[in-house]
Amino acid sequence: MTEVVVDKILNTSSNRIIFSGMEANGQRLIVRLSGGLYPVPGEVYKIDGKETFWRDTYGKPHRTINAKKADRIRTNGKLLGPWLRSLPGIGQERASRLLETFGDDILDVISDENRIEEIAKAISPGRLKLGYKLASLLIAKSIEMKSSENQAAQAGEFYKRLENLGVSDRGAARQLHRIISSDDPLDILRKHPYFPAAILPWDQADHIGQRLLLQARDLDPQNHVDRLIGACDAAWKETLSKGHTASTISEFKGRVQKLGINDPEKAINEAIHIERTILEDTFLRPPGARMLERSVAREIKRINAPYDRDVTFMETSLPSNSTVEQRDAVLNISKSYFAVLQGSAGTGKTTTMRALCNAFEAGGGKVQLAAIAGKAALRLSQSTGRIALTIARLLIGLRRREEFKNQGKAVPEDTPEITKNTMLVIDEASMVDLVTWNELLKFVPTGATIVMVGDTAQLPPVGLGRVYHDCVEADFNVSRLTKVLRQGDDNPIVKIASDVREGRVPELPKCDNGIGAGVFFVECSDKHIMKGLERTYDSLMNLGVSGDEILVLAALKRSCEAFCDLMQTKRRKIEKAEGTRLGPLASFVSVGDPVMCTRNRYEENMMNGLIGRVTQLEPLQVQFDGENEPRPISDEAVFDLQSAWAVTGHKAQGSEAPYVAVALDGKNLLTREWLYTAITRAGKRVILVGSKSALERAVENRVQRVTCFKQELEKSRL
Repeated sequence: MTEVVVDKILNTSSNRIIFSGMEANGQRLIVRLSGGLYPVPGEVYKIDGKETFWRDTYGKPHRTINAKKADRIRTNGKLLGPWLRSLPGIGQERASRLLETFGDDILDVISDENRIEEIAKAISPGRLKLGYKLASLLIAKSIEMKSSENQAAQAGEFYKRLENLGVSDRGAARQLHRIISSDDPLDILRKHPYFPAAILPWDQADHIGQRLLLQARDLDPQNHVDRLIGACDAAWKETLSKGHTASTISEFKGRVQKLGINDPEKAINEAIHIERTILEDTFLRPPGARMLERSVAREIKRINAPYDRDVTFMETSLPSNSTVEQRDAVLNISKSYFAVLQGSAGTGKTTTMRALCNAFEAGGGKVQLAAIAGKAALRLSQSTGRIALTIARLLIGLRRREEFKNQGKAVPEDTPEITKNTMLVIDEASMVDLVTWNELLKFVPTGATIVMVGDTAQLPPVGLGRVYHDCVEADFNVSRLTKVLRQGDDNPIVKIASDVREGRVPELPKCDNGIGAGVFFVECSDKHIMKGLERTYDSLMNLGVSGDEILVLAALKRSCEAFCDLMQTKRRKIEKAEGTRLGPLASFVSVGDPVMCTRNRYEENMMNGLIGRVTQLEPLQVQFDGENEPRPISDEAVFDLQSAWAVTGHKAQGSEAPYVAVALDGKNLLTREWLYTAITRAGKRVILVGSKSALERAVENRVQRVTCFKQELEKSRL
């Protein structure tokens, strides 16, 4: 265990944070945290973890701790320097004077308003007026920090009590503490012993609940009504985690029964009675998901008003080489405020979008393009000649615009805006989840146009629901493209993708070690998939295919990591390539190696999923896909790069390559939709690596999501 004061935040994301810090002896180190902590400069943490070293692009070694456990503790005076230096107006020189003047007593001094004169003289002995001003700021910040530390101490006591009740997951304990948000969170738990069931794994929540009930002298905790309702909450947690927004009664009974409930029907009735579960027709629905689906359906109904614009100019704006399907799609979409463009891979969705944008702008309208992934947004920009944003960046901009207006401030010109004269086009719409649609549609004013573009055969959202799929199945203002244009009719990729889409297991020839067009199979057992991928990759390279033309996909993240490790080891030990460690996500890279951005860094135009090749190590430069020149990578952005010898199917959404190697490596994640998406990433040749049983299982395994959004859409039509 070591105590570290936070000095500088190096990297943040949804699941990790990396900061530089200092120990009491003055030694510096880098700390990697996970689990939802958000440290700021000046805070002190007690860290437990494995210490390692890594070298930056200049070969300089850095001590690093991968924290297994991190607890914020009360600030140590000896470690206060970085926090003092971070305050406005203090800086290094004044911080040093304060530490020299007050020593170990500094924490007590700067929290005492009666000692403001002493503090002012120490801060600025020659300019007391400035000293008083800075001293007031310092005292206020110190009191704020102590208050925060008191809250942290209370949270620490709560965590210890939870550990005594059997909760070992510190992240879940923090989440519980945040949600309960009470001066006495344990008292809340005593009153509602199964409150954690919607957050913690059921075995932990049930353990806590039964212990609390026994402490309350309940003689039959197994059949207590709180336990029955808690089991329903836990069953909904499992259901929602798989993307479902509803459940059949029989399936939900089964889930509740698996949690050890003897009378699942009684449990469901109790949950219905207090409206924690809602019964509608033959479906059970959790209140939150039902509210979201109803909200999205209402927004679509509001947007989908009777169309009252002149669209006669549209037909004359279309390019002469448009297909009949594309022309019909553009004209049909032009007659609605809400429309859906459905098309399988290669049917010309991008071309149709470009024609639609041209026609809309020719009529005096403005176009806003967006996609779920950074890579998809970049390709959309390149293919349409217009700026496309990720949906996340679009929402950030729309929120900022709203904040500026509410505060009466001038809105920066580059802030996104959706007006009644805007057509908002969302590409890869099949991957957008229910929560995102709910927020996005609220920013679309009545009179604006929104177009969803996607493919129901591709991967569904990672999150809740399947809004796009339900719109298509309900035939809600849908235009369809069916003729494949990207590959010629003689390309086997078209037929194989169609077979998979329709649920037919394709007959694939063995890989002929060539580079001709087609889909081929390298049969091997699960444990030999990495070797199969390696041989496939090496074979293509030996035949003159460049690394830029090869995309390796896997269903499992650990398979991607294993293949990256394999290729990095080969580069380092066998090929003796000169390289460096970029950071925790890229243990070794050399010139020519593929890397991928794992986070949207808008200020540097780096998008999550963007893939490129290292062109220079010192200083680091990368040439990303679609860019003509390499560009330097900032020190902070280096931490967001990972090796990209192989990527997951979700990360590859929006990507293409002439040659694609696909690992058939996951039982649950390997689905028909995943396989279809992987195959259609290739322009020339696909090589599937794995067992025939895995191929058969993938085609048979469908992503089944139970939702009630179609019903809500139908109600909105009435």
